[in-house]
Amino acid sequence: MSTAPADPAAPRLALVARLQERFTRFVSDPQDAPELKLRKSISMVIALVSMVIYLPYVAFYAAAGAPLAAQVAFAAVCGQALICLSYLRFRNIFLMLRLTVGFHPPILLVIHLALGGFTSSGYVLLHALSSLLLAPLLDEPRVTRYVMGLTVAVVLVAAVAEVFIPRGSALSPAVLSALTAFNILNFASFVLVPSLVYGQRNRVINLELAAAREAQLAQKADHLAMTQQALERQTATSEVLKVISASPTDVQPVLDVVARRAAVLCHADWDVVWLVSGSSLRMAARWVESEQGPRDEPGRLEMSLHAASPSARAAQLGTVVHVDDIVPLLDTEYPDSRANQERFGFRTVLAVPMLREGAAIGVIGLFRRDARPFRAEEIALVQTFADQAVIAIENVRLFNETQQALSRQT
Repeated sequence: MSTAPADPAAPRLALVARLQERFTRFVSDPQDAPELKLRKSISMVIALVSMVIYLPYVAFYAAAGAPLAAQVAFAAVCGQALICLSYLRFRNIFLMLRLTVGFHPPILLVIHLALGGFTSSGYVLLHALSSLLLAPLLDEPRVTRYVMGLTVAVVLVAAVAEVFIPRGSALSPAVLSALTAFNILNFASFVLVPSLVYGQRNRVINLELAAAREAQLAQKADHLAMTQQALERQTATSEVLKVISASPTDVQPVLDVVARRAAVLCHADWDVVWLVSGSSLRMAARWVESEQGPRDEPGRLEMSLHAASPSARAAQLGTVVHVDDIVPLLDTEYPDSRANQERFGFRTVLAVPMLREGAAIGVIGLFRRDARPFRAEEIALVQTFADQAVIAIENVRLFNETQQALSRQT
């Protein structure tokens, strides 16, 4: 059978996904909501980009003969690095954003003045607008107004100062092209990088929300299934009680209902209700789902009370015997069950004693062909059926004793 070729880009995409996940864990806290994680991720990306983007300008200004502007740009790198480190100290993303949006416009103005005519107030306006991209992340209208006011003030000061700054030497076409490329790269970084981060994180959030919805639906389905099972069990116990009240002189209808309802509700392939008769266990009722189970008529199948089998052991000890898989135990613990196991092919066995005054008067045995242990709630349900069967047996015994006493009196 042919297999699909492996995607060569899969390792790279997996590496990118791991790096994004680690970056998100680094900038956010585990208890943060997905929206806050997204906001923190975008904010940190913009802060880091704004720091890195100054480095090409440092080299450009130094090469273009503006050492003072290069020094100011390098100071901007250091200042933005300190702002990013402040987040590691205080874990307050909004404080970092406020410092970032208030830091860049004055730096742009100082660079403009230090360039000595290499640029214009339009350049200051273009780059000051990039700071406004951070303002919506704060979700504080007052801060947004302050940033806009600061931007307008910086641009006005740059425009007025431009009149008094002595014009510098004309720049060569190559230098102008490099400056234009840097400007485009700078502005595009502030626009495209947050958009890419936002898109990626938005997809992650959508996946998380979808997983949460699926988990919620699964939880509701489980709750509905549990409610349905509880209703079925309540209906079954009510049915047994009705049969008990309708059959005060005959225990057989009760045992038949107990056998059927216990097997159906516990998803057993068949079950057998045994009653103690002297030193033997006699089959009093049975329910079989398919043709592969025992078809012996009640009363015709017996086993010794001291046999090495789960049902006999439950009767001897008066406790529940639950065997997850009887096959490995046939040679050691339950050798007397080998013949029936080879005949019927059962693996999991549950034997629940019917106790009266601490002694077993019978056993309810459930069998599964596959090795699939019974759950705790299923065992508890069979114990309830065992108690009801004891009540029915006692009612019949008391009724018969009363009838015999009355007949002797007459």
